[in-house]
Amino acid sequence: MKVIATVVICLTSLVANAQIAEDYYKKAVVKYKMKDYGGAIVEYTRAIELGGNSPVLYNNRGVCKYKMEHYSEAIEDYNMAISSDSNFVNAYFNKGNSYLDINELEDALISYDRAIYLDSLYVKAYINRAKVYYLLEDYRSTVTDLTKVLDENVATNKEGLHLERGNALFKLAEFNKALSDYTVAIQLKTNFYQAYINRGQCHIQLKDHLKAIDDFTLSMHLNMDGGESYYYRGLTYLDMTTTVKASDRKMKTLRMIRKNQNLIELACSDFDKSKALGYGRSFEVIEMYCK
Repeated sequence: MKVIATVVICLTSLVANAQIAEDYYKKAVVKYKMKDYGGAIVEYTRAIELGGNSPVLYNNRGVCKYKMEHYSEAIEDYNMAISSDSNFVNAYFNKGNSYLDINELEDALISYDRAIYLDSLYVKAYINRAKVYYLLEDYRSTVTDLTKVLDENVATNKEGLHLERGNALFKLAEFNKALSDYTVAIQLKTNFYQAYINRGQCHIQLKDHLKAIDDFTLSMHLNMDGGESYYYRGLTYLDMTTTVKASDRKMKTLRMIRKNQNLIELACSDFDKSKALGYGRSFEVIEMYCK
């Protein structure tokens, strides 16, 4: 009878502990929603001490540590969650985010790979893995992942995804395809400043200077403090200058010289405005062309 009584007492204690752990968990959720991440960590820790190796508790505590930028500690918690449940897909994804934020890109890639292996439709994992590929200069893989997400037609912020895919295509020198992505981004978000800037750069590469000028001018209206717009419009004017050949007739040569001078003046005016707005890259071109 003593053995039976002891077992009953232990079971009663376990039930009580589980209830208390659940109460700590609920308190942690409330504090997380209030952005009291430190307080949430305390409650999750109490729940873990009573509730054993719950992968959810470790994962959630890791998210709180991530929010507080304690990335290494967050990774430790995600690993604890994974050791408890090797198929816990969210822990792999969250671990990838921590590695990405501390620029440990290969480890981030491994984590996102595992998350996608476990859930082939994990949209956020594809998006973040595409960011890692871009940072690793694997632009083709960036395009592949973003295309997967866009083709599934389940993602939000599609304009941002088109911008990112356009950036990868630009790096691959596929300027017409990049131009198409930037245009779609602008159609989805008509005041998308960065998309106008990037599309304008495509127009420069394709020698469609007037369209480039239009895009950079439009971007100025969207961001009056953006020196980047003036800088790139200035570059466009420079790209429009024509080399004067010795074989040209005198009058034609003079007209070309005047045209080049006008374009250089326009470019330097834009570079000066860009400099005044604090855009650093304008300083170098002013030294090269405007002194």
